[in-house]
Amino acid sequence: MRRFKQDQKYKVAKAKLPTDIGRFVDAWLITEDLVPDFVINQWIDNKSTRKITTGKEYGDKLVVFLNFLDNKNKT
Repeated sequence: MRRFKQDQKYKVAKAKLPTDIGRFVDAWLITEDLVPDFVINQWIDNKSTRKITTGKEYGDKLVVFLNFLDNKNKT
């Protein structure tokens, strides 16, 4: 059974995360059924320290791969 984009288990979502000084920063998170995955998102955050768009690009590619694995029942 093939899932369509709106039915995919893994998605990339934009979020505002709090900082230590009380401000908020934009971040891209990979979610599984709308729940963020800590380990994957920590890796994306480390890779996108200079540009937030890097996190979006990595997130988009990882979501395609994770949904592929999910469709093959490998996750």
